[in-house]
Amino acid sequence: MNPPEKTKVTTILPPLPGPGEISSVGEPEKKSSRRRRGYSNSTDRLPPSAIESEQGILGCCILDHRCIGDVVTKLTSETDFYDLRHQIIFKTLVSMWKDRKAIDQITLGQELKDAGELDRVGGQIYLLNLEHEVPSTSNLSHYIETVLEKAMLRELANVGTEVIGCVYENNGDINAILGDAERNILSIRAKREGGRGLADIADIQSHLMTEYEAALQGNMTSGLLTGFEDIDRVMGPMMPQDFIIIAGSPSAGKTTLLQNIIWRLANTGTHCGMFSLETSSKKLVHRWQCLGGHVDGSAFTEGRASEDDFMHMTAGVRAMSAAKKFIHLRDDVYDETGLQAACRQMYQAGCRMFGLDYLQLLKMFGDNEYAQVTAASKCVKRLAKELNVPFIAISSLNRGDKKSPEKKPTMADLRGSGNLEFDSDKIVLLHCEDRVAPIRTVEYNLAKNKDGNVGRRILTMFASQFRFETCAQPGQYVE
Repeated sequence: MNPPEKTKVTTILPPLPGPGEISSVGEPEKKSSRRRRGYSNSTDRLPPSAIESEQGILGCCILDHRCIGDVVTKLTSETDFYDLRHQIIFKTLVSMWKDRKAIDQITLGQELKDAGELDRVGGQIYLLNLEHEVPSTSNLSHYIETVLEKAMLRELANVGTEVIGCVYENNGDINAILGDAERNILSIRAKREGGRGLADIADIQSHLMTEYEAALQGNMTSGLLTGFEDIDRVMGPMMPQDFIIIAGSPSAGKTTLLQNIIWRLANTGTHCGMFSLETSSKKLVHRWQCLGGHVDGSAFTEGRASEDDFMHMTAGVRAMSAAKKFIHLRDDVYDETGLQAACRQMYQAGCRMFGLDYLQLLKMFGDNEYAQVTAASKCVKRLAKELNVPFIAISSLNRGDKKSPEKKPTMADLRGSGNLEFDSDKIVLLHCEDRVAPIRTVEYNLAKNKDGNVGRRILTMFASQFRFETCAQPGQYVE
């Protein structure tokens, strides 16, 4: 007689309660609208979530504890999970993983039981089902990506709700509200781009080796070059988060050098943002057109331009028309709030390098010039770090410290605050003895460089054309 066939029992995962619906043992469940705090009560829409993918992640972690290491690099908080039960389970798994405890559905259940959380997450049967519902860990990366995307959407909804609340309650200054919203949105983007979690040293080493090999072949894989070969040789590339100061006496070519760097980057397809607190946009565009056409700009402002000058200016206009889509220019930003908002907006438009002319004109809170310049320095440094871009700021010098026109500037001459020297990654000091000649010899002194070399080089400035060129003798060093 054949034995009776065994009946296959299929366990169905119990319905998932929404946030706020989980109750302690013996407590009646409270009716909930499944809305989280922060979401508007004016809509019946549920927050974005991917419950199945959350279950998939937890199942992979129970199936193979090594998966937890991959998960925590992307999901660093239990709140990235929507379901409250999954938040509890994930937090417990990470805690066990950090304590190097053995992990499977039995040990996990015991850990939850000891913490008084086992019944709240659905009991041992729910943990067993999580593990059995995942056939393998091969789809873990897909689960993570899906859960991360939904978590970002919920954060974005929260930001929007907070903004709406501040608007209707008239709570706070408008600039503060805009600044907070922009900063929060950028932080969400940073999460998407991998800006969270512990540094993966092995991954960093791999990228560095690629850069080393590229450098050996004469290619750059990171950072931006100024386009002046002699300067790039001593300074190296402008790296993300670099705060670079260009300082010098009046007519030494500070603004002109910044414009030349932006011009050369724009002509390589790099979007650059420039904030001019001193010179109008009209004058800056005129200078770029003179630079592009190698033409004397004063001939046009003084009404003595020749036909040959017009030919060259036409070439400059065409060059500017080609470069303008990569140059983002503002001359209406005067304070910290405006600078932060404009930088974030330009970053969204693709800008990967910023220039400010000049630092001491930025309006900041402070009882005196020292406090104001210190605050301006900190502001620019924070923006460079937040946006992960190089930021060049022009600084003036303390004129009283210069006993004669021949005295070369030092970092101690930076005007307003010693924090400029402390906060900056690179400091360039320009010195020009003959400030009236149409063709001038300018000493470029890289006085500080956190990334390596310092030294002096010679540049030639064609003042009326607003153009810098490397000296006729590349590599010339000034003692």
